[in-house]
Amino acid sequence: MDYKTVSIEVVRAQDLRVVQRLGVQDPYVRVHFNGEITRSGTHNNGGTAPIWHHKKTYHRLPAELPLLKIDIMNDNLFMDRPIGVCRVDLNRVFRSDPLLRSDLEPIDGWFPVTFDNTTCGQIYLILKCQPSRVESVASITSTLQSQSSISTMLLQEENERLKNEMEQLKGELQQLRRLLPQNTFVHAPDYMQEIPMILNESELIFLQQIGRGIQGTVHRGMYQHDLVAIKTLDNLEDMTMFHREASAMFKLKSPYTLQLIAIAGLNTGKPKLVMPYMDQGNLRKHLDAKLEGKNTVCTLSYLEIGLAIARALVDLHKCNVIHRDLKPQNILINGTSTVCVADFGIARENGLASMTEGVGTPWYMAPEVIDTYHYGVEVDIYAFGVLLTELETMNRPYSESRTNDYALLDQVKNGRRPLLSPACPLWFRELAMQCMAEDPIDRPTAAQAAKRIASHVEAPLVDLESTEAVPILKPTDINIISRIGFGTCVVEKAMYKEELVAVKTLQNIDPKDLQNETELMFRIHTMYTVRLLGLIPQTPPRLVMEYMGGGNLRQYLDRKAEHKSVSMEWNRFELALGVTLGLQALHNNGVMHRDLKSKNVLINVSPKSIKLGDFSSAKRNNQSSMTMGVGTAFWMAPEVFDDQYGFPADIYSLGVIFTEIDTYKFPYVSLKMSQIAIIDGVRSGQLRPSLRFDCAPWFAALTQQCMAQNPADRPTVNMVLECIQLHFH
Repeated sequence: MDYKTVSIEVVRAQDLRVVQRLGVQDPYVRVHFNGEITRSGTHNNGGTAPIWHHKKTYHRLPAELPLLKIDIMNDNLFMDRPIGVCRVDLNRVFRSDPLLRSDLEPIDGWFPVTFDNTTCGQIYLILKCQPSRVESVASITSTLQSQSSISTMLLQEENERLKNEMEQLKGELQQLRRLLPQNTFVHAPDYMQEIPMILNESELIFLQQIGRGIQGTVHRGMYQHDLVAIKTLDNLEDMTMFHREASAMFKLKSPYTLQLIAIAGLNTGKPKLVMPYMDQGNLRKHLDAKLEGKNTVCTLSYLEIGLAIARALVDLHKCNVIHRDLKPQNILINGTSTVCVADFGIARENGLASMTEGVGTPWYMAPEVIDTYHYGVEVDIYAFGVLLTELETMNRPYSESRTNDYALLDQVKNGRRPLLSPACPLWFRELAMQCMAEDPIDRPTAAQAAKRIASHVEAPLVDLESTEAVPILKPTDINIISRIGFGTCVVEKAMYKEELVAVKTLQNIDPKDLQNETELMFRIHTMYTVRLLGLIPQTPPRLVMEYMGGGNLRQYLDRKAEHKSVSMEWNRFELALGVTLGLQALHNNGVMHRDLKSKNVLINVSPKSIKLGDFSSAKRNNQSSMTMGVGTAFWMAPEVFDDQYGFPADIYSLGVIFTEIDTYKFPYVSLKMSQIAIIDGVRSGQLRPSLRFDCAPWFAALTQQCMAQNPADRPTVNMVLECIQLHFH
């Protein structure tokens, strides 16, 4: 009988991801072959690209080789979790040489890893097969006895290991008391998508350094004509932290956590995270300004801010993730009063064996973090309790005395907690103290804390009576496909009644603003404005709208400027006509858009159409209720910066869009001037976006008239439409 010897080496993996939930941290492999199971070492912090070099040689195998099965596992303190499995038919792999010469070169390559028929990575194998030498019966008997002895020994060792793990598990369960249920794992429909990557870093414009820490620097910058924050890690040692933060940000689709736009610089040694720019800074800056009696752009109450933070923790903990450094400096605010939890650099999966002792900032560290390596999501609840004291008093924790951090840690272990003001509501004081309870089991969950605060927020987030004309949908009515928009609002592509739709999730929206946007979208139902299909009145609320598959006008113009292919060609005057028709639909219904710009003009391919979207700033023309400074700076009329305004402000914005359509360029892109200098030039009437030298004279004259300094000199939307139709048709 012919026998074979097979050598199997599991070298490494790449692109590992967990289909059931967030996070690949400490992977290892289990190799099942010929009735034996071998285990590699764990690559701690190996993440999505671990290296093992796990090798095993099998002797005296039959001519028909058994199936090779490799389990890829995530090492976990409480229960190891499967990442995926790789199955290899070695008979097919070696079939190219049935004679199996003894000098046969090894076969190596990447093999797919799957979970429930979904690809979740690859592993690199080196395989070698050759004939076994013919052995005597005595040798065979000796070998079998030896194998039996080894198998018995391995079985005993495995039983002993399992016994020790069970004892350790019991101890940890007794200590932590509570773990997240398994059914709270994330099921993100866009999980398998790659994180957007910026290959050419020249697309990033660095404007100003706004922060620096141990991890690196943060700059205010520009990307695709948007203000962004660019976080740069300064050395290769931070790559593990970078991958962890990027993975957490991209896969957490919460409107209460800072979203990831793209990554860059992976091959430069200085990787970068590109995120929305939160122009009002962090919560500590906001509280300091309030404490000094200064006016702040953010008008949210301390209860509303606390509610947003609690809901961020709900979403984090549903993903089985602990933030581990919750503090005001990691909570960001923008001009629309959006609150986002940020900085996931040290966030970890709940239950990982390698929790780091003392991670976090001393004032916000729970007692168990000070004393032990093992803790759960309750440490975030403790930090949230400390945050509640800051929100209520506006003071930093423990500001009443000057204790050094080391002495403070001892005092915290002995029961000291931050103070609240004498005027603090009793229910709020009780909640804060419960969150800071010494025993983790006595602390509420994030969901319980959020529910408690929400019951005391003055106005309900969604007033169903005020939106009764809008169809009310259930979350189960839609099936999310992928995320298509980033920023302060999350926008996703989904299916609703066998129709592609866009789903926009709103955060911290005032009930009156929600009523305004939904009623305007639903009642102004024209072929030139984006159609609202319904409202999902959950927390936070979600708008279900028609899906415009061609993206926005700015994206189309960028592709034209770069001479790239587009899904459908548009004549310049077709574009101008489409935008004007959309604005006419609003103005004829007595509504101003107030944030008209190329990114809010949406394009569809089939059927070919142009529509106005984003009515979050739109209002009916009421001079007494207009808000100063609403809109995006480069499209804003001069009077918007200074005083009240009316329909002519939209006409000015329309003129700026006409310059974009004519040149394909972003307004003022060729000028080497700061944004403040450009705004000053617009306000004084000395600066306007330019047109091409060969622009049609009638279109140039119309555009300049739309951007007239005096609002009374600008045409109405009907006059603009009449002019375009006269020359275009």
